Amino acid sequence: PRQERTDLYQLISELVSHFRDAAERKQVSLSMECPSSLVATSDPYFLREIIHALLENAVRYTPSGGTVALRAAASEDGGIAIEITDTGYGIPAHQQKNIFHKFFRGDNVVTKVTEGCGIGLYLVSLMVVLLHAKISCVSVEGEGSTFRVDLPA
Repeated sequence: PRQERTDLYQLISELVSHFRDAAERKQVSLSMECPSSLVATSDPYFLREIIHALLENAVRYTPSGGTVALRAAASEDGGIAIEITDTGYGIPAHQQKNIFHKFFRGDNVVTKVTEGCGIGLYLVSLMVVLLHAKISCVSVEGEGSTFRVDLPA
């Protein structure tokens, strides 16, 4: 991976704009909070792919009337935290340990959302490792999920 200064505000704005139509078609509110001065030293290609995949999942697995919010900010340790929160289907508690495994799809969404093959989060997890970053997820079935990517200082 390359290490270069990446304007996160611009990157995130472009991705949110990209998903705006899909969100509106589903009647899902899509918002972002990101300081206009936020810059990361990281690989812009991998960052774009990670955020794209997480936003795509959030919009896909949030039913009509729900919300998706992306927040990015400098963290206390000098790194950057990127959070994508949705009010979607959530991930069953007994399956959460598998979310970054290849071909995983939650039991509760397979019948609701037919597209998808379960490699998106697996690929995200591989790219996060390449960036020396961390990814975590907090999810409650029927309430939604928050995926957080912590980029190192």
